[in-house]
Amino acid sequence: MRTLATIVVVTLLLTVAPGGALAASATGPTATQASTTAPAGAAGTAALGAATQTDCSFPVSRVDATGTNVTVTGDPDRVVVLAPSAAQTMWELDEEGSVVGLPTGPTTAYLEGSGNRTDVTNQDGTVNREQVVGLEPDLVLAPNIVPNETVSQLRDAGLTVYKVDFGRSLDSITTKVSLFGRFTGACERAAQVNEEFNASLEEIRADAPEDRPRVAYFFFNVTASKGTFIHDAIETAGGDNIAADVGDRPYPPLSDEIVAERNPQWVVRPSSSSLPSGEPWSSTDAYVLDQTLTVDDNLISQPGPRVVEPMRNMSEAFQSTRQVQTDTATATVTGTPTAAGDGGDGDDNSDTPGGETSTDGQPGFGLVAGLVAAALGVLALARRNR
Repeated sequence: MRTLATIVVVTLLLTVAPGGALAASATGPTATQASTTAPAGAAGTAALGAATQTDCSFPVSRVDATGTNVTVTGDPDRVVVLAPSAAQTMWELDEEGSVVGLPTGPTTAYLEGSGNRTDVTNQDGTVNREQVVGLEPDLVLAPNIVPNETVSQLRDAGLTVYKVDFGRSLDSITTKVSLFGRFTGACERAAQVNEEFNASLEEIRADAPEDRPRVAYFFFNVTASKGTFIHDAIETAGGDNIAADVGDRPYPPLSDEIVAERNPQWVVRPSSSSLPSGEPWSSTDAYVLDQTLTVDDNLISQPGPRVVEPMRNMSEAFQSTRQVQTDTATATVTGTPTAAGDGGDGDDNSDTPGGETSTDGQPGFGLVAGLVAAALGVLALARRNR
C-alpha cells in the first residue's frame, strides 16, 4: 500500500507540475525524435505494412522508444508482454500461444486464456522483474509507462526488450500491429488485422453526424486532450472533444470552468468511473437530456484494435443527439430519443466523485480533492493504457 500511495503522490505532482504528462515516467525520445527512427501516421503505417508483405524474415531490428536498436534474431517462442494493450494486440495476431507472461487481472481478463499465463506485475502495478527474468522470454514487449531503468535492468539480465512509444493516435495502433507482426513472424495476419481495423474506421467516419455534438470524456476527473488515441477515437466517431485544447499534457484534469463554458451534449465515461454530479454538470445539455454513455473500460483505455467497439457505441449515440431549445422561457427537447444514451448509467449519481462539496460550500471538487481525483484517474488510466 505504501508503494501504491507513493505512485499516487508522484502522479499528483506530475499532474500539477508544468510539463507533467501521463508518459512522464518514460525518458525516451520525443515524438519528433521517434519520427526519425520509425514510420509514423498513416503513411508510416502503409510503408511498414507494405514492407511486411515482402519481407518477414529474421533477424529484424527496430529502434524503440528508448532510442535503442532492438534486434529479434528469430521467431520468438516465448514472449512476455508488460501491457494489457500489447496482450490484446498479440491475441488479435493469433499469437497468444507464444505469450507466457502478462499483467493478469481485470485489464486482461477479457482475453480468452489470459488467466492461465504468469502474472508479471506486482500488487502496485509495477513490473516484477524477477518473474519476467524467470520466464526466460525470447522477447519482452514493454509499454511506454515502464521506466527506462526497469527496461535497462531487464536488458542487463540478458533479455531482448522493446519499449513501445506513447500512443498518440489511432494510427499508432496499426503501426504497433505491424511491428508486433514483424517481430513474431505474423506479417500476413498483421496486414489482415490492419485492413479490418481501417475498414471499421472508414465505416465509423461515414456514419459521423453532420452536426458534431460536444463531448466530454470523463475518467475520475481526468479527460483526454489532443495528441491521444482516445481523443482521436472520439473525433473519428463524430464527436467534438471539448477538452481537445485543455492543458499541456495528454490526460489533464477536466475543470468545472471548461465544463460550464463548453456545455457538453454528451458525457462519455469508461465503465470503471462514476459519472460526475452537481454543478456545473447537472446544468449541461448532456444531463438535461440524459445523454451519457458508458463504454467498455478496457477497450477504450487500451490502444489496441478492439477500440473500434466503443467507437461504434459512441458513433451510434452521437447520431441520435437531441438538442435543447433555449429561445423560450422553458427549455424544450427536440430530436429523436436514443436508447444508446443511457449506456447502463443509473440515475443516482450521489456517490460519484463530482458530488463532493468543496470547502467554500460550492458543489464540485475542492482543490485538493480535485487533484487527488485527477491523480487517481491518471494512475488508473496509466495502468489500463499500458
